[in-house]
Amino acid sequence: FFSVHMSHSWGSEANTGAPGSYSNWGNPYWAGNQVPSSIPPSSAASQTGLSGWGASYTQPAAPWGGYAYPSTAGLLPQPQASPPPPSGYAAWPPPPQPAQPPLPQPPQPPPPQPLQPQHVPPVADDARTTLDPVTRVDAEQKAARPRDEEQEAVEREAKKRHLESEVVALRDAGTKAFASGDNHKAVQLWTHGLALDDGNAPLYSSRSAAYFELENLEQSMADANKCIDLAPKWCKGYYRKAKVLFAGKNLAGALSVCRKGLEVAADDPQLKALGDQIRPQAVKEAEGHKEKGNVSFQAKDYEAAIAWYQKALHLDPENHILYSNRSACYCALEEYEKALKDANKCIKLNKLFLKGYSRKSSAMQGLGQKADALKALRQGLKEAEGVDGMRKQREALQDTLNELEEAVHGKPPEAPKQFWQPLCRECFQEGHLAR
Repeated sequence: FFSVHMSHSWGSEANTGAPGSYSNWGNPYWAGNQVPSSIPPSSAASQTGLSGWGASYTQPAAPWGGYAYPSTAGLLPQPQASPPPPSGYAAWPPPPQPAQPPLPQPPQPPPPQPLQPQHVPPVADDARTTLDPVTRVDAEQKAARPRDEEQEAVEREAKKRHLESEVVALRDAGTKAFASGDNHKAVQLWTHGLALDDGNAPLYSSRSAAYFELENLEQSMADANKCIDLAPKWCKGYYRKAKVLFAGKNLAGALSVCRKGLEVAADDPQLKALGDQIRPQAVKEAEGHKEKGNVSFQAKDYEAAIAWYQKALHLDPENHILYSNRSACYCALEEYEKALKDANKCIKLNKLFLKGYSRKSSAMQGLGQKADALKALRQGLKEAEGVDGMRKQREALQDTLNELEEAVHGKPPEAPKQFWQPLCRECFQEGHLAR
């Protein structure tokens, strides 16, 4: 037990305060003898072979504040006071240090304020029922989020002005390129502008014109239609579309679009000029369709005749004769409602075309309206009364009226023959006649 030694730096040093040398931990010279006061108690205990215990345990504190060694209590005399530390070693226990001033504390953050309840505008009941769950939650969160509406409005307005300036710059650059004949560059610039502002109708109109010059009729038509959809009250889109249709030999469609554009802007010079350019070709083509319809009518192929007249009307919709001919076909097919409609259209386009009244009378007879049929014929005679160059037409219409009256009221009785004799030359000259 006492032969157990602990490694310590004191084993290789000499102490001048004690006789002999204690470099050997097992030197019997020190065994049982008093430990010189110049040797620290822990080293003294080591010389007696008790260093393991003396260095590991602490004896109850002595009243004089000295060292306590439970391993040597009762075996070796204990020091009466704390021995001075050997040269080169610090005193133990260390002397009390003067009190240090407290370190400055960092400023403490203010205590958290209790959250104030914020007013959350309720979501309308109709929104709750019509919106899907995700959209409704987004709407509620947006309504609950506090926002500076004035600042948001300012930012939106600034962003809008910046976007508009970019679009205007691209539009002007495209216009310059188009005027110089660089249609490809114009298309690129206007396409970039439309990427920033997809609802810009003038850009679609301009790009339609560039595509038209590049002979890309399909894209030109698409842009023209988009322009009309975005600005139906602006005639430019109709003009672009009519040009594309005219270039594609669709005369009827081109004229129809021109008419729609003129309904929006009756005095637009471009639409008027384009319509005047298309109309002669359209009328010529319509005349050919009418002749084919007449041939079918003579062959009593009324359905084919109606189809040809319909094609002619697409090209020349103001031709009253076409409506009259188609009304006759509908009467032959006993489609009297359609026949009456075409007859009325014919009369509306030309009140002095007496054959239209005859068509109307025939349609009304087919509908069983004989009294109205008679009125239609009398109306035609009244319109042509006193008009030069219409004697033959009036006579033909009068014959039709007489035949219808005879069919309705029966043949009137013949008037009795009367014989007149002049009494004298004077009476005859004066107009006095005797029976």
